Amino acid sequence: MTGPELLPMSREQLPAVAGLGRQCFTLPWSEEGYRSLLDSSRAVCLTAWSGDCLAGFLCGSALLDEAELELLAVSQDFRRQGIGSRLAEEFLSQCRLRGVELVRLEVRASNLSAARLYERLGFEQEGLRKNYYRRPPEDALLYLLRLAPTPPGTPAP
Repeated sequence: MTGPELLPMSREQLPAVAGLGRQCFTLPWSEEGYRSLLDSSRAVCLTAWSGDCLAGFLCGSALLDEAELELLAVSQDFRRQGIGSRLAEEFLSQCRLRGVELVRLEVRASNLSAARLYERLGFEQEGLRKNYYRRPPEDALLYLLRLAPTPPGTPAP
C-alpha cells in the first residue's frame, strides 16, 4: 500500500503530534508527555506524514517481553485510508524485533472502529475496566495480543 510515509517520531515533530492529539482525544497528552515517552529507551513511537502534513501517529512502549500500544491517532482528513493499520502493523513489527511476546492496549467501549482494527490485527478482548475513561465517563475494553518473536538475525522490515 502506498500513502503517507511512516517515520520514527522525533522531538521536532512533537508540536504537530501534540496538536493532532488535541484534535483526537478528549484528554490529550501534553507535548511534555510525548517528549517524556520519546526520550525513554522503551519508546516505540511512529508518525505518518503526507508531505508536510501529519496524517497520524502511534505511541507505545516496550519493556522486556511486554509492550503497550498507548495512543493511536489519525487525522480526520486521512481516516479510512489504512493509516492506522499501517502504524499498528509497524509497531507490532518493531515489538517482534525487540523480543516482545505480549502486547496490551485499552480502547473506549464506544470506539468500535478502533476495536475492529485491533481485532483484525489479532488482538483478543481480555476484559473490561469499568469507568476507566473520563470526559465522558466510559468503560475501557482491554485487549491482548500474543506475538511470536522474530528470530535473531532477521532483518528489520
